[in-house]
Amino acid sequence: MTNYQQRINDALFARQAPEVQKTIKEILGQLKSIEQCLYWAIDPDDPVEMWPGSLIEHAHALVDLGHEYRAALKVNPPPKYEDEDEEDVA
Repeated sequence: MTNYQQRINDALFARQAPEVQKTIKEILGQLKSIEQCLYWAIDPDDPVEMWPGSLIEHAHALVDLGHEYRAALKVNPPPKYEDEDEEDVA
């Protein structure tokens, strides 16, 4: 991701309602947990058989968070962009 894309994402995030921001942070945390489980699951030195089950649990939690995110967005829709060109016309 470029610095420009990161700045745009940060600006979009900052404009969201607190409930939406909270859910976004939880989703990102869940994705990081899934990434870590994947690394553990593919480690040939770790013969633990529980990682696939753990990944399934994380996937279910991620789906639940997706539903929470949609519900939060429905109640708190993101603010619309203020188009700078419209200000010049007025």
